[in-house]
Amino acid sequence: MKRLRYSVIALSLVLSFILVTAVPALAAIVVESLTETAFGTDTTDHYVNMPATVDGGNLLIVLFTNDGNATVTTPGGWTQLASTADAVAVRLSVYYKMAAGTEGGTTVNFVTSAAEQAVAQVYRITNWHGTTPPEISTAATGTDMAPNPTSLNPAGWDVASTLWLAVAGQDRGDQSGTTAYPVYYTDGISTQSSDPATTGHCRIHSAFRGLAAASEDPGAFTIPVSEDWVAFTIAVRPEEPRDLTTNSTEGGSVIEPGEDAFTYDQGTVVDLVAEAEESYRFDEWTGDVITVADAHAATTTITMNGDYSITAAFVRQYDLTTSSTAGGNVTTPGVGVFTYDVGTVGNLIATAGAGYRFVNWTGDVGTIANVTAAATTITMNGDYSITANFEESSTPSPWGSGAGCFIATAAYGTPTAKQIDVLREFRDVVLLKSTVGSQFVALYYRFSPPVADFIAGNEFLRTLVREVLVDPIVRIVEATGYVWRN
Repeated sequence: MKRLRYSVIALSLVLSFILVTAVPALAAIVVESLTETAFGTDTTDHYVNMPATVDGGNLLIVLFTNDGNATVTTPGGWTQLASTADAVAVRLSVYYKMAAGTEGGTTVNFVTSAAEQAVAQVYRITNWHGTTPPEISTAATGTDMAPNPTSLNPAGWDVASTLWLAVAGQDRGDQSGTTAYPVYYTDGISTQSSDPATTGHCRIHSAFRGLAAASEDPGAFTIPVSEDWVAFTIAVRPEEPRDLTTNSTEGGSVIEPGEDAFTYDQGTVVDLVAEAEESYRFDEWTGDVITVADAHAATTTITMNGDYSITAAFVRQYDLTTSSTAGGNVTTPGVGVFTYDVGTVGNLIATAGAGYRFVNWTGDVGTIANVTAAATTITMNGDYSITANFEESSTPSPWGSGAGCFIATAAYGTPTAKQIDVLREFRDVVLLKSTVGSQFVALYYRFSPPVADFIAGNEFLRTLVREVLVDPIVRIVEATGYVWRN
């Protein structure tokens, strides 16, 4: 029995370890520091000290009490949550900002409309929600020994461990006695503008607690003497867990962080790595990719500012193996093995050598547009191996080899005319580099041979085509050569 009990305990410890390590622990909201500043003389400029250390993304909350009802100008970059006066005796104002990270050790001027003493507290908070502003209750005011902030129920928040601040600003008074803070509120602190014996001074009291509750009523402070006061309850929303769901299409997988649902802190930068299987390539990340650093990179990152579902998409690839018989060559794409995405329409051009002519394409020719055309296309729906076949030409064509310019050769009467070299260069450098140009070349090689035959047999037509059509085209191509050659 004892052995069984020990086994159960050991199993429980193992399961606890698995549960703790399987899900990332979310950081609790933290009050990192509280910075006090007192202004013991009447002035309109109140340069409030910021915390010595401030990181980008920190939440800064300023509690500012001035002795009187003078209004306060909101400094640039700050947002006012509330500013309420109790008659003419005292005013309590609350401001916040998401830090840029440059505020550490600086001061911010809170200007009052009249010269008054003042006092400030600055809270620096981390692990907060980041996009949801703090919420504040309606103001409570009174004249007694029990400043009592009103309850607060933030709209639309869940019951995650919210940070609750109880805040009270009071007019002067003998504060030599003890201040008591709301029950369960810790780290209470009181800051006074000047010596208690002077007139015109004021004071701030604040304390905080973390509580998983949808609403909170802190309860009252207790101050030593009856004074005018203003009080608020402030709620700061914590970070929320963010879910990342990853999956992949056929042909690969997500190897970092894996394929599943993962939980991260708000703002976490997560590594993404996709790996393709053989005969596939990574294409892109799809889905909720707004914060993916590079949706077209297999190795990238995603910033968890929300709940996201993403997919690694892969594309099937096929190999085209080309070869030729004696008497010519495959000039596009060349001779060898070439890889294409599925469905790609690839250009094929076979060029016959001197004394040879192109015959046909053989092998896996099911998707070749025209197997008897030297310039044609092939649609890559599988792995294909094809051969360009040539044969000796007993009666050489007057317009030259299979990949020459038929009409121009017929017009000039020889395939070695320098004008034909210009046109052939333009074809290779410009036309065959684009889909439209390649299609034009394929159509030209398909339909021009009979036209060339007709021209070659008529001297008048040869001269007319040469002078009216081919020569002007050659001149234009040569004149623009500095553009298309570069």
